[in-house]
Amino acid sequence: MANRFNTKKKTLYEFKKDNRMTRGDEEVVNRENTLSVVKWKNNKGVLMVSTAFGAAPRTQVSRWDKKRKRYIDVSCPAIIKNYNSFMGGVDVCDQMMEVYRTWRKTRKWPVKVIIHMFDLAIVNSWLEYRADCKASNRKSIDIMDLLAFRLSISDHLLNGPPRKRPREDLEFAEMPTTSKYRVKSLPTVDRQYDGFNHWPVFDTLKQPRCCRAPGCSSRSRCRCSKCDIYLCLNKDRNCFFDFHNKD
Repeated sequence: MANRFNTKKKTLYEFKKDNRMTRGDEEVVNRENTLSVVKWKNNKGVLMVSTAFGAAPRTQVSRWDKKRKRYIDVSCPAIIKNYNSFMGGVDVCDQMMEVYRTWRKTRKWPVKVIIHMFDLAIVNSWLEYRADCKASNRKSIDIMDLLAFRLSISDHLLNGPPRKRPREDLEFAEMPTTSKYRVKSLPTVDRQYDGFNHWPVFDTLKQPRCCRAPGCSSRSRCRCSKCDIYLCLNKDRNCFFDFHNKD
C-alpha cells in the first residue's frame, strides 16, 4: 500500500496514477540497491516491494483484453512473476487455518503462539495427508476433509491407548433404556484400528441389530464395547475381527 511508505521521503516513492498508465507499464525505484519498489499496471496498478527480485528480467504474459476480446501479450516484471508463482502456499495455509482456528480468550501471548503453532501443524499435516492420498490414487470420496481430519486427531488423543496398558476392570457402555434405537455412527479410522479395549458384549435383545461391517447384511446381538456398534460374531461369520483389523 502506497500510504505505508515513509512520508518524509515522498520524492523517492512518487508514482504515476493509474489513469496515466497503460497496461504493461511499470515504474521502478531502487533504494541503495537493496530494496526494489515496482509499480505495474495490469487491470489496476499493483505496487510491490522486494529485497530479492526487481523488474528485470521481464517476461511476456497472456492477459485477456475486454476491448479486443482476445488474449494479448503484456510485459511483466520479474517480481510480479515470482509472486504469482509462489502465492498459493502461505495464502492457502492461512486461509485453511482461519476456517477452524482454535479460539481461546487470553491476554498471555505465549498461549496464543502455542495455539497458533498447533493449528499450523494440523493444517500442514492435512496438506501432506491429502498429497499422499492423491499420489496413491485414492478416490476423492475416501479422503478426509480438514474438519474430519481434526476430529480424527482429537478422537485419537481422547480415546487412544495410553503408553502403559493396565489390566483393569472395564466398564461397558449400557444399552439405551428407551424403546427407540438410534443407529450409531461408525468410529473414526484411528479408533477402529487402535487395537485397544475392543471387547465383544452380547446384549439381550428381542430383535438383533444390523451388522455394521461393510458388505455384511446379517444381524447380530454382539456389540463392540468401545465402538458401540453391532457386529457378527459366530461360527459362520467373524465380522468383529475383520472390522478391527486392516489386513
